[in-house]
Amino acid sequence: MFKISIIIPCYNASQYIDRCLTSIVKQTIGVNSLQIICVDDASTDNTWHCLQQWEQRYPNNIILVHLDENSRQGTARNIAIQYVEASWITFIDADDWIEIDFCEIMHSFATGLECDIVRCNMKRDSSKSLTYFQNRETDIPNQYLIIDSIDKRKNFMVNHMLGHTACDKLVRTSLLTDNQILFADHLAYEEIPWHSLLHAYASKVFILGSSLYHYYTNPNSTTSVQNADYHVDILTSSLFAWQTWKDHDLFLNYKNELEYNLIFYGYLFFLKTIFSSSNPSYSFYLMAREIILDHIPDYSLNPYILRPMSQADQLLINFLDQRMDSMQFEQLFYMPETQ
Repeated sequence: MFKISIIIPCYNASQYIDRCLTSIVKQTIGVNSLQIICVDDASTDNTWHCLQQWEQRYPNNIILVHLDENSRQGTARNIAIQYVEASWITFIDADDWIEIDFCEIMHSFATGLECDIVRCNMKRDSSKSLTYFQNRETDIPNQYLIIDSIDKRKNFMVNHMLGHTACDKLVRTSLLTDNQILFADHLAYEEIPWHSLLHAYASKVFILGSSLYHYYTNPNSTTSVQNADYHVDILTSSLFAWQTWKDHDLFLNYKNELEYNLIFYGYLFFLKTIFSSSNPSYSFYLMAREIILDHIPDYSLNPYILRPMSQADQLLINFLDQRMDSMQFEQLFYMPETQ
């Protein structure tokens, strides 16, 4: 019986996948405790051949899935979940890697504290080879959270206590399957609806301050490429999340929190992302503003909007009320605090 299922979406990852898989099969928990599910998302390089070589070495642990059409990470992860046999799932990106005792430590806290989710710290790493952190400690304190009331969950949700990425967590499989928690299909920024549902359903969470995950600073990653059309997927994924919240009847208890999340992702995060490009489109601002005003016409009454926020966020919120023209948009682009 596997203890952990590790899901790895792979797209043109031939130069990275050996490092990623080496860090997994060397885990101190023992490779026989791990089910490794690799989904090749229609790669055009040598990724599939590399994966097949690994499968031959570990036929009892590695499952390969090949997609004929590129469908992005969310779809790849959703498909992989159908193959999961372990009680716990972790997600690793193919160009990233983990500390040698990542699985052992995360699993120990998960089972010892009967958690739904254990989250560790991830640290950016530009290493070209498989290296490990000399110092894994951070200023982040360990926290054991029991979310057993509506008020606690509101705070949990609106402060994004689980972060914004899938790859620094060990998640109870039944939490995902019982509550139909899925990633957005065929989109970039697929984690937006997934994370919002994690915050809605997790009851026991342990946050570990130590850095156990290596996030490779890949200049070709989804979030690093400037001027890419897929950045507009932030809006689509945010709207998908909105519909998901309706389907799960979450607005009854968490209306203010969910409305704020739409503002956070579908407006503030989106605009900051396009401002990081070299030639942001004014029409993107108009689209984001229209989405917020259409879905939350009384957004100014949201109590979370009234909280203290950064100068950049406050400036952008002001332009929800009063539409800026294209000249103001261009001036805002050159303001350093909005980058």
